[in-house]
Amino acid sequence: MSIVQCNNGSTCAMQQKEETAMMSFENNMKLGQELYELNSVTMKKLMELDADSFTKLMEMNKSFGEGIPEMKGLVAFMDMQREYGKALWDDSQEAMKTKSEIIRDAFEQAGEIMVEASSTTPPKKETAKKAA
Repeated sequence: MSIVQCNNGSTCAMQQKEETAMMSFENNMKLGQELYELNSVTMKKLMELDADSFTKLMEMNKSFGEGIPEMKGLVAFMDMQREYGKALWDDSQEAMKTKSEIIRDAFEQAGEIMVEASSTTPPKKETAKKAA
């Protein structure tokens, strides 16, 4: 903000308030846009991960389902069921770990955005110099 010299001190103060308010508004708009973009990217990553997990689940179900007719007894069926349960558990744990990393990264980025926004403070009020 430039130092404004004017004869009427109140007019200069009003102009400074308007400039400060406009800078605050612009900073808030920028903050909102950056957070919105971060949220959009994060949600897209989470949705893609969920879609991949669902595809894996369907493929696993198909694979294990195709093996059922070939079972030659209860013990073989129980072994296959145990393998299926382990595969489900491992895949779900991997997906949860990846989701946690995505969310942690988003929180860190949001924190950086907030720190940057809070460090961009509006200029302090300056007293207008009266023309001599």
